[in-house]
Amino acid sequence: MIPWNTRPHEIGNLLNPPFLSALLRTSISAYVDICKARMPLEISPLVLPLCLHESTSSLLPRSAKVTSLHMWIQRDENRSILIGFPERVRALAPFTHEAIIFGGSRGVIAIDRSGALMPGPAKWPNLLSGSNRYANSGEDTKKSIRRARVTGGLLATAGSPEFAYSLFGVRP
Repeated sequence: MIPWNTRPHEIGNLLNPPFLSALLRTSISAYVDICKARMPLEISPLVLPLCLHESTSSLLPRSAKVTSLHMWIQRDENRSILIGFPERVRALAPFTHEAIIFGGSRGVIAIDRSGALMPGPAKWPNLLSGSNRYANSGEDTKKSIRRARVTGGLLATAGSPEFAYSLFGVRP
């Protein structure tokens, strides 16, 4: 990763570890709620390209309970999300790893011995807890958090990490 003092301000503002950790934790929580299992670490690089890319995230369903991942991707109106998706995964993977390390070091994301992800015991005020969740956040942040929740739920319906990657055309 590029040191913070040499990164462009736009990158620092949009892809900062605290914000991305919040998105990942939200996605992990949704995954755990639906799957009743921890999120495999291998799935995490798919989260940010789905919930941060406007053309992709605008096509997400209202809820993961509405459809499964493979059914959602196969709809004609959603096929465009596959264009450039592998490149977005590769471009955002370092930021995903940085956010996991940041969130893990602060107890927001926990990693078990097998490498699976789960929500950590710590929560950030006004962002991840309380009845007026995200009350002090802008609309874009609230939208990203909602989309991260749907993304985690969709990924929970994918089955194996290998199948999820094959659906998106991403190769190791």
